[in-house]
Amino acid sequence: MGLTATESEPHVTDARSPAAVLFDGSYYGTLAAVRSLGAAGVPVIVADCRRRATAFFSRHTARRLWCPPTDDGERLLEWLATLPRRDGTGPYVVYPTSDEIAVLLASHRAALSDDFVLYQPDLPTTWRVLDKKNLLEEARAAGLEVPDTWFPRDASDVRRAAREADGPLMIKPRTQVMLLHHCKGTLVSDGADIVAEYDRFRRENSYASWMARTFPELTQPLLQRYHGDASQQVYSIAGFRDVTGRHLAMSGSVKVLQRPRGMGVGLCFESAAIAPDLARLSAKLLERLGYFGVFELEFLRDGERSLLIDMNPRFYNQLALDIARGLDLPRIAYAAALGDEAAVERLVAAHHGGDGPMVFCNRIGLNMLLGAKRLFGRISREDASRWRQWARDPTKTIIDSVDIAGDRVPTLAEAASQVYECLRHPRGFLKNVVFDR
Repeated sequence: MGLTATESEPHVTDARSPAAVLFDGSYYGTLAAVRSLGAAGVPVIVADCRRRATAFFSRHTARRLWCPPTDDGERLLEWLATLPRRDGTGPYVVYPTSDEIAVLLASHRAALSDDFVLYQPDLPTTWRVLDKKNLLEEARAAGLEVPDTWFPRDASDVRRAAREADGPLMIKPRTQVMLLHHCKGTLVSDGADIVAEYDRFRRENSYASWMARTFPELTQPLLQRYHGDASQQVYSIAGFRDVTGRHLAMSGSVKVLQRPRGMGVGLCFESAAIAPDLARLSAKLLERLGYFGVFELEFLRDGERSLLIDMNPRFYNQLALDIARGLDLPRIAYAAALGDEAAVERLVAAHHGGDGPMVFCNRIGLNMLLGAKRLFGRISREDASRWRQWARDPTKTIIDSVDIAGDRVPTLAEAASQVYECLRHPRGFLKNVVFDR
C-alpha cells in the first residue's frame, strides 16, 4: 500500500541537522510536516499563538514556543529575529505554513538570512501567486483556462459584472493574506441585489490593519462566474519545483467534501491522476511565475475543462496524503533549503504515486459535520451512512489528517479544539457546518 502517514524511511539526518521552525500549529499541513521531519531526525520547533495548537502535542515536536499571531507581521518578525539570540542555537530552517508566513519571509529574506535558512521566492513572485488578479493573468498567458472573473473598483463595476455574467456569481477575496476570518467566498443567486451583497461581504470580511493600509486595492473582493457542480469537486495538482527548474514533482487529488459545501476547507480528498497536458501547462505557469518550492494549484473541473482558481505557495491541507504516496514534500523542501541537491533528487525520484486508491479524511470534522446535519435534518440517513462508509472503505488506504498510530495525543487535542470552537462560536458553527453558508 506504500508509505502511510505513520511510516518513514530510516532517519537521514544526524544530531547536527539544523532545526526546522514551523508556524500555524493547528493546520493539518503543519502537523504533517512536523511528523515527516521529526521522523527523519530533524529537530522541529512549533511556534503558535494558541496554546491548544494540535502540532504542539505531537511526539515529533522537539520544542513548543508561543509567538505573536501571524496576522501581526511586525511583532512576529521581531519575535523571530530574537529567536537565535534567546537560545544560542541556529541557523534554523523556516518554511511557510500559511500565506501570511510566505509574505513575511519573502519581505525580509535579506534581514533573516544571517540566522535562518530560507527556500523562499522573492516578494514580487510571492504576490504574483497570492494576488488572484496577477495569478489568473499569468495562468492565461501560460495556456491554462480560468473562470470569468471581474475585479470591480466601485458599484458601477459590480453592476457591469453582473450584467456580463448573466447568472449566479461568487464573491471571493482577491487575496487570503491577513484576511481576518479566512472566508473562501459566498454565492449570490441570480436576481439578488449584487451591490448590497458585495458591500456586505466586504464589511464582514475585513483585513488586518497593516494589509488594509499598505495594499488597499487587494482588499477589494472579486466576482467570479459560478460553475455549479464543478465547485463541489476541486481538483488539485500539488508538488515541488526547485529553483533551477530541473527537479519537478507533481501529485493529483480531488477535494470531494468541503465545509461549507459550496466553498470551504477540505474535509475529504481522493488521489487522482494528472493529465499530461495539464501537468505541462502547470509547469509552464510555475516557470512564468518564477516560483520554486512546495505548491498547490486548485482547479474547478467543469466537464472536460480545468479552470485554475487558486495557488498555495506553502504546505497545504492534504499534505499527509502526498507524503503517503511517496512525495515527501517537507523533507524535499528541507533538503533544498540546505542546498543538498543529491537528497532533493533522491526524494523526488522516490515519488511512487501510491499503491492503489488513497483517500485523505479529517474524520473528527467529518463526524461532527454528519452528526450536526443529521440533528437538524440537513442530510439523509442514507447520505450520512454513505460518507461514513467512504471514510472506512477497506479497499482504499485511508490517511487521517490527525489520527495516526504512534502519535495519538494530537487526536485528543484536535477533538477538544473542535468542540471548544463549536461551543465558543455556535452561530458560526451552525452557519458553516449545518447550513453551508
